[in-house]
Amino acid sequence: MVELLRPIMPGLTDIRADDGIVYTLTESEAVPVVLMGDGQKRMFTLVAHLSRAEDGGLALLEEPDRSLHPSAMRLLAETIWAAVDAGTQVVISTHSHPLARMLEGMSEASDDDPNESRAGKLSILLLGLESGRLSCEEKTSDSLMWSYS
Repeated sequence: MVELLRPIMPGLTDIRADDGIVYTLTESEAVPVVLMGDGQKRMFTLVAHLSRAEDGGLALLEEPDRSLHPSAMRLLAETIWAAVDAGTQVVISTHSHPLARMLEGMSEASDDDPNESRAGKLSILLLGLESGRLSCEEKTSDSLMWSYS
């Protein structure tokens, strides 16, 4: 978990809990997570959630990009794919076209094994409400059309 958080928390060396308070540790200080910025707290929570999911488990993320700085979006996508590569099924609800595109762009190969395809590990479902009925359409890389309306 520390390795995944280091890009947004430079100098992070460890994470500890003391009397029910979680701290991030650097060489010079201990900072309670509750005092972090909203984006850092959100990323900390997402990384903790995804890193604790067991192999073959399920992680449900609702708008994981909410409150994140745009520069943290790539780290979020990498963290999601790391969980998927470890065998966790991840279901995401988002309005973020950039996040969906980034996840799709990373679906070509695994960092652990560039020869291993991630094909079939990503499905993008577009949900809509038409005449009071829920519609669901699965998109593939070939048919994925993005619109901003």
